[in-house]
Amino acid sequence: MENKDNNIIKSSLLSPIKEIFTDIADMNLNELIEKIFKKKDLLKDIPVIKWLFIGNDVRSIIQSAFFLQKYSIFIGAINETMIDDLINDDRLMKIFSDKRIFSKIIDQTIISLDRYQTIQKAKMLGLLFVETFKRNNFTTKEYNTLIFSIENIHPFLGIECLKSFYDYKCEMNREDDKNTRDEIWAKNSSLDYSPLATTCLLKLPEGGTYLDNLGGAFINELGYKFYELVVSKM
Repeated sequence: MENKDNNIIKSSLLSPIKEIFTDIADMNLNELIEKIFKKKDLLKDIPVIKWLFIGNDVRSIIQSAFFLQKYSIFIGAINETMIDDLINDDRLMKIFSDKRIFSKIIDQTIISLDRYQTIQKAKMLGLLFVETFKRNNFTTKEYNTLIFSIENIHPFLGIECLKSFYDYKCEMNREDDKNTRDEIWAKNSSLDYSPLATTCLLKLPEGGTYLDNLGGAFINELGYKFYELVVSKM
């Protein structure tokens, strides 16, 4: 029998709760706080939301409102593509019905979501969830790596930086001529990688040289796949 206390994602996709999350995603902070108080009892039906309403001070309310907005964005990305699959897909049902596996995945997901600095990162997490558990484009190990990588992307410069490294690799992949590849390297070898330095999305220089990037930072396979399947869909 499925444990309802571990059914956070599925319960968030059921009416009328999913409609609340759809509204929340586009609200400003004042509207969001007002909505939370009006729908407080209904939102408490979601296990992960219960802890949000323990504190009564202003700081707690603002933090709770921001988490709820991020969670709404995250759920929205899943709801657009996965609601039928959550009910009918055998593989997903196996994951969600296995208390040990499901709890580990969701615990790590929610903890990371709470630490994210922007709602853009929450959207990435939702898209990553779909690409992992619906489309099987990432392994569970890659998913766990990427949820922490998303946290470490610079909140304002990181996505533009990742796009630059993605474009750099695409240029290299398209070109066979050594002289032209050297020109591409000269143009891109000084790219600032600091907005992504702790993300596990780049291969960083170690004092030597690398084939294809001659010593500068270079996007790795996981970073390349993450950009193509998640970031490019933002």
